[in-house]
Amino acid sequence: MEFIDKMVLGSYDTLVETSDAYKESAEYVDSMMSNFSKMSDRVQNDLERIQENTRDVNESVQQATDAVSDAAEKACDVSGNINGINNDAEKATHISDDLGEAVNKFKVN
Repeated sequence: MEFIDKMVLGSYDTLVETSDAYKESAEYVDSMMSNFSKMSDRVQNDLERIQENTRDVNESVQQATDAVSDAAEKACDVSGNINGINNDAEKATHISDDLGEAVNKFKVN
């Protein structure tokens, strides 16, 4: 009996203490993993929102680029039209000068 009281029951108490410690450690690890999982979910949600916002920004930049390109093209068209008007005005001036010279030839003094 003395052997059972000292050795077996002592070892049993140690085994119970050790298993309690393992249980506490397992609960702590489980709690840490649960927190890690929640944080990981939050990070994933944040990354998805960042990805969506980045996509929106890219679309906006593309639209702005298209608008600027269109405006530049129209500015070139306007510039070309102004040059055409200038050329036509110059031709009209020459014709007017030529017409004035022709009319002066027919003037009676």
